[in-house]
Parts: sequence; structure tokens; C-alpha cells
Amino acid sequence: MSKKIEFYTICFYYKNKKVDYSVKKFLQDIDSKLFNSSDPVDKVRQIGEKKIRLFSYYYSDNRHLVVLPFGKDKGTNKPYVADENDNLEKIPRDLYDVNSLGYDCDYNVMVFTTNREGPNVNNVQDYLNSFIPDNTGLSLKIEPIFYNTGIEKIRNAQFVKSVSLSLDLGQSLNNFYLNEIETNKTRGLTGALKNIVDTAKNDGDSRTLSLFLGLGHSKKTATLNIESILYLLEQINIGAEFVREINVTYKNGKDEKVDVARLKNSQMMLFHICTSSEYQVSPQVLLDNLDKAVEEKMRVITSHIREFLSDVEQYSGEDIELITKMNKSS
Repeated sequence: MSKKIEFYTICFYYKNKKVDYSVKKFLQDIDSKLFNSSDPVDKVRQIGEKKIRLFSYYYSDNRHLVVLPFGKDKGTNKPYVADENDNLEKIPRDLYDVNSLGYDCDYNVMVFTTNREGPNVNNVQDYLNSFIPDNTGLSLKIEPIFYNTGIEKIRNAQFVKSVSLSLDLGQSLNNFYLNEIETNKTRGLTGALKNIVDTAKNDGDSRTLSLFLGLGHSKKTATLNIESILYLLEQINIGAEFVREINVTYKNGKDEKVDVARLKNSQMMLFHICTSSEYQVSPQVLLDNLDKAVEEKMRVITSHIREFLSDVEQYSGEDIELITKMNKSS
């Protein structure tokens, strides 16, 4: 089984807009209802065609990390054990394939284990949403965090030799300018690019633009300013429609060969490989690895979360009164 865990955002939406309703509080409220209350609660819930249940939480000592183990009922597909007479018999208890959700309350980031037999992220999202009455207008969404592998190659490179950009100067560029560059991203190379694009589009009536930044015939240790190049690439919004292609040549060392990072369509889901002698990532193993996983990916996480939450709105409604029984109307 995989020891890989994958990163996600987890956030409340109110009528399809992100709101600041506390994920931490919501998870704690579920914990109190399911495991610290005498009131009857449906822990096992029918999610589509699957029976999913939540097990007792795992907390770090300072409680800023929490792990929620979710199980998918194995149904009739149960293993056998030998009885006292060496006869086979089915295990009489319910058995579950498990995946675990880990949440870092400080950085508002979530991870999820990747046991193929266990419940998937959509199952878990639906399970958590089954506690929320429809009339609140609230829903919880879990969304994967992607990062650009090409930019990571450049960030780790010792020398950057050239950058080539191919841009479409159509309507999509106008929207990008109004929302991004025109406000506060006009320094250095980014500002120079803006001026060139303005001139090409408005004075030259150009529909496309190709730019090449290079070093010419220079020695092996020559490099473009990597920080300036990274700033340009991170601000230009590589995923935007107006960016046709961006290629960067780089070297990881003086005697290494020149390689090419193709930045367009080079997205990958953010992940971490857990350290453990166990066969799979158990809830305790996830808890033990969570701090390290977040720390290792901190730069990507903070950048992504900052952008993701940039349009979050204040929630002014009532706290969620959890649905404890599945047969109750919301």
C-alpha cells in the first residue's frame, strides 16, 4: 500500500462563495457529538452505495494537528479466521478499509492518505456534509493543491540560461492585466514585460508576442537573475489563457547538462511520502508525519493558501446545528 499522502484545501462555501466558517470548530463539534456525548448519533452513514463511518480522532499534544480516520465497510468481502477446531469462520464484526484525513489548524491545510481500498476524498467530503442541514446554505469543499513542477525545477537550479515566452495578446490578456499586473505587480521584469506587451498590442496591433531572455555566448557559470525570473514567472499566471508557452533552460550544476523546463501544463498534485516501518499510513503514522510533511512543503502551501483564501468572505449566519440521525430532515 502507498505511503504517499496528498495535500488539499478544506473550506466552507456559502451559496458557492468561500466563507470563514471555522473548519476546526466544525470538526471539533463532530468529535463532541460522535464520541463525547450520550445522545444517539449515526456514526455509520450511507454515502452513495457505500457505508462510511468515522472513528475516534487522533490529536497532537498541542492539538494544532488532528487526524480523522474514515472507514469504508467491507460488507460481505470479509476474511476468514480459524476457530478452536481449525474450521474456517467469517469474522463476525464489521470490518473497514481505512483512509485518514489530517488537518493542520495553524495553516488551514489538509492531507489525505491514499489507500485504494479505503474511502476516497469525495466520500469523506459527502460524509462531513451529511452533518450540515440544507437550509444553512453551507457546504464543505475539499479541493486538491497543485503546483507547477517546472517552476520547482527552476527554483532548485543553480544556473538559469534562458527564458522564452509565447503570449496571445487577445481579450484574455486584458482581463489578466486589469486583475493582476495593473495594480501592484509592475516592478522589475514584470513591469518591463507590461510595457512591451502594451506597445506590441496597442501601438503595433500585434496579436501574438514572443520574447527570449538569454546570456548569449557566456561561460558555464553565467546565469540570469534567478530571483527576478522566478518573480516574473510566479506573477505572470502561467495557467492563464494568454500564455501559450514558457520554456526555461537551466543547469543544476556547473558540469551538469542543460535541461529544459516546460512550464505550461506542468501541474502536479502536491504530495509527501511518509516515513514508517508500517505497511500503510495508519492514523498514528499520519499524525507523526504531519508536521514534517507541512514543513517540507511550506513554501508551496503558504503561497497556495494565501491565493486560495484571497476572496474569502465573512460568514454572518448561525453556527451549524449538526444532523445526528440520517433519517432526520435537514
